[in-house]
Amino acid sequence: MKQPEGLTKAAQWVFAVVWLIVCMTACARVPQVTGVEEEWDGVWMVFGPSPIRSSPAKEGDVLTLRNDVFAVTLSRGESAGKGGAVGGIAGLAFMEGPDSFGLNLLTDLSFWVEGEHNPLAFACEGFDVIRGRGGEAAVEMSCVEMTCEGKGSLEVRVRYALEKGASVLKIESRLIHSGEGIRRGLTSGFTMKGRGGFMSGPFGVPEPDAPAEGIPVGRKVEEPFGNFVVSYGEDYAVSLLVDEAESYRGGHETKSLYHQYDLAPAETRVFRAELQLDVRGQTSSFLERVVTQKGLSSASIRGVVKVDDGRPVADPVLLVKKECRFTGFLQDSAYPPSGERHAGMQPFIWHVGKKDGSFAFVLPEGDYHIVPMGMGYKAGKGKKVSVRGGEDLFLAFSDTHAVGRGGHVELYVTDRHTGNPVDAVILVDGPVPPVKYLRPRTRMTDLESIGRVSMALKEGGASFRVLSGYGFTSLSEEVSTWVVSGEKQYRSAAIETHMAPEEEGWFSADLCHRMETGRGGVSAEDLVMSQLGARLDFVVDSGKGEGHTEVRQFSDARMVGLLFCLAVDAGRKPEDSTVEGPVREIVPADAVFPDRAFGSRGLSMVLPVWKDNGSHSREEEEGSPFHAKADLLGLVPEMGFSKADGRGAKILEDTMHLWNGYTEEKNRAYYFAGGSGSSDPALVGEMRTYARVEGAVSPAGFMEALGRGRSYVSTGPLFFTSRIHFGDLCIVKTGEDLVLDLDAFAVGGLAKVEMYTEGKGMGDPLDRRILHGSVRRETLSFTVKPDKSTWYSFMAWDMMGRVAISNPVWVWVDP
Repeated sequence: MKQPEGLTKAAQWVFAVVWLIVCMTACARVPQVTGVEEEWDGVWMVFGPSPIRSSPAKEGDVLTLRNDVFAVTLSRGESAGKGGAVGGIAGLAFMEGPDSFGLNLLTDLSFWVEGEHNPLAFACEGFDVIRGRGGEAAVEMSCVEMTCEGKGSLEVRVRYALEKGASVLKIESRLIHSGEGIRRGLTSGFTMKGRGGFMSGPFGVPEPDAPAEGIPVGRKVEEPFGNFVVSYGEDYAVSLLVDEAESYRGGHETKSLYHQYDLAPAETRVFRAELQLDVRGQTSSFLERVVTQKGLSSASIRGVVKVDDGRPVADPVLLVKKECRFTGFLQDSAYPPSGERHAGMQPFIWHVGKKDGSFAFVLPEGDYHIVPMGMGYKAGKGKKVSVRGGEDLFLAFSDTHAVGRGGHVELYVTDRHTGNPVDAVILVDGPVPPVKYLRPRTRMTDLESIGRVSMALKEGGASFRVLSGYGFTSLSEEVSTWVVSGEKQYRSAAIETHMAPEEEGWFSADLCHRMETGRGGVSAEDLVMSQLGARLDFVVDSGKGEGHTEVRQFSDARMVGLLFCLAVDAGRKPEDSTVEGPVREIVPADAVFPDRAFGSRGLSMVLPVWKDNGSHSREEEEGSPFHAKADLLGLVPEMGFSKADGRGAKILEDTMHLWNGYTEEKNRAYYFAGGSGSSDPALVGEMRTYARVEGAVSPAGFMEALGRGRSYVSTGPLFFTSRIHFGDLCIVKTGEDLVLDLDAFAVGGLAKVEMYTEGKGMGDPLDRRILHGSVRRETLSFTVKPDKSTWYSFMAWDMMGRVAISNPVWVWVDP
């Protein structure tokens, strides 16, 4: 701690003594000071916005706890989770240097409480920092139950503790009942949601990625290792271990371990968990910690993995299978428990070896089946082993137990009409191994060799789905082959391009993807190539870290315009508002904007989230991100636009009220933009923004078109305008006809095109054209006779329910 400036020497001496006394006092509580970093024996506390790259916790009551291994951001606000959550982890990352925070690896980790029928609501107070002996610092939050009548009888105290140099965060939640009467049917637990990557566990749940609810695990089925789940990638793993967990719910993105119980008056129930990190994509280190903590009898398993030609396998993966106990499941019904107990072999843990093929890890006593694996190799023949305490084993996976050499497939993608190579995204079909990164499902063509991709695959059948502008300008192509060990083969795919919007001045970008470069994300090259494979005309970098320079290098190498989409202050409406979400600022990489109505740094776009039972206020409000800070209204596919009574329809109808307000001079003009909202490279461009750029094609020109509304958002259908464009202002006399022409096309077949105006709700357009799945470019003409200033907007659907939504054409009626 620094001494205050301007003190006399005597005052400095007194200050030093007082500070020494404070340091010697264990468990001394300190108040929160925003924007300050404090250190306590190898543990630091950062008060204020999260320094972790891509953490959403940038405002409100936020604190980051870190040591020299990793950092975790805690938030007592909504960013930590919803539905009974009482605050939690809103960011977690490895430390990449003394003051360098890595990429966020978790979307959410929180403790939650539910009543017999509904999630309980809690209000959390600020943080208490508790400094203890032995290089440990803890942060504690106190949260009280809130009901319609006021405060309820429950209080939760959540404590997060971190030690110097540790890779483990200890979590303890105390639930206290201070009221009268037994609180029955309570459910409490911990939920983890990864950010990108994969998830695994819990052990003892068949098909743990399938949607599941109320599955008995852990001590309920006498399975001592059924109480941890993992979020992981090729270069990291984050494990959540929950003491005495009894039940599981979740799917492939979110996993919860929890307890069900009753709570008597004055009773306190304690729930403990640990979060452990590993810099490699393995789970063996988590098991080793459990073995150490519980003092389990164990042995070391050492050995080497080789290829069938005698070479060592670099970074081999040793998959350990073990018999587990679980309760039977009813297929095709979200896997509820049937009550029948079974035993069966399942993947237990895995370990990543060294570059020379060697490995060493610890297993507790028991019987196991260990299988050698490797990326691009056929899994070797496994070995059954019986582990006895203190009896170390050496296993040589060679000869008949070696992994099989894979083969190489070189695929070339071209345009069917021109024969020119084109960028593409390739989806690799086939079974996914338990360690999912060993068989990447998505590949991109090369940066330098356009249209080429080289894949190392295990021996056997392989099929590929080739996408290049899929769903917008082309359909997919299927390619199959048989991979032969040690051989290289060549295959080709010809993509038929049905439409070229860029030739008519329409250019596209995905303004709302969540891909990030670095650990837990994708490479900068894959970020660029996934967007080019989607046939997007501009590359968007949505990251917040050091990856910008590398992304720019790759986009420059292909001479593609680059846009930055940076998160800025979220801003929120008053507490009774139903709109929330981040505002994103979209800026050309190195353009300097002149002053214009929508700002000098670019455009800001808000991604509103509507509650199911309402929509945003239709008046301008101070501090509203939807109005005060946003130029563009962001759309993503998950909003849903296929149903007239769905959430997306509410968003569109409320935006139409804003358009009404503009024609009545009550508010400024707002325009749509959008993107995929996905972190999956295969889904980049699934929703995109098309803008009509006039003059030189550049990021600045694209932004200019967005700011003027000369754009539309689409998940498939395409619009073309030639005389009157979206965002234009048409001046007509009262009673005069106005003809609005546009062309529409959908590679999946046009179903219908609708025209909307003031007073027409979703599903009730002013005019509609039914096109019966037409695969031609349809020229459509709409004649209107407005009697007052208004607007007209268009929507198109293809036969798969994919939609295009245009910005309005403004009409001013001159009496």
